[in-house]
Amino acid sequence: TAPRVVVVPFADRTGDSTLAAVGGMVADWVTEGLSRVEGLTVVPLTAVTVASRAVGGASKADTPRAELDRVARDVGATLLVRGAVYRGGGTLHLQAQVTDVRTGALVRPVETVSVPAESVMAGIDRLRTRVVAGIAAFGDGVTHLARAVAPPTYAAYRDYVAGLRTFVSGDVPRALT
Repeated sequence: TAPRVVVVPFADRTGDSTLAAVGGMVADWVTEGLSRVEGLTVVPLTAVTVASRAVGGASKADTPRAELDRVARDVGATLLVRGAVYRGGGTLHLQAQVTDVRTGALVRPVETVSVPAESVMAGIDRLRTRVVAGIAAFGDGVTHLARAVAPPTYAAYRDYVAGLRTFVSGDVPRALT
């Protein structure tokens, strides 16, 4: 059977409220990239959001590993992509890891991406490429991957996330706005 991959929102460890949405954006953009890989089943972000709420909000920076693992099990995943976003001076660091949901073992190290803080989208795109390349081998052995369309602006993505949360809460008309 195809590996079932879930990407949870990355922990925000930047200490900068203007970067609070980056962790969710990374998760969404990595999920989108993985959905283009043949041989993988990828859990949609809406299912992750619902499962996270059931577990108690597994998208906060201080979410215990056990809660993230429970979200992964609740959505039937076999591989879990998790990570964190850090800021050091003017540099943003994006870290990811891929673990086996059943054993908790690290199955793919992903090289950290570091970019100037004002280059959020470039960093997210670079990390997505690294995660997709690392997980593609679990699918059907694809050796070449087409790049996805360019990511949206950070401001546009923040609006999208707000709409997604509103949708999951059941307020469809407000979500569409």
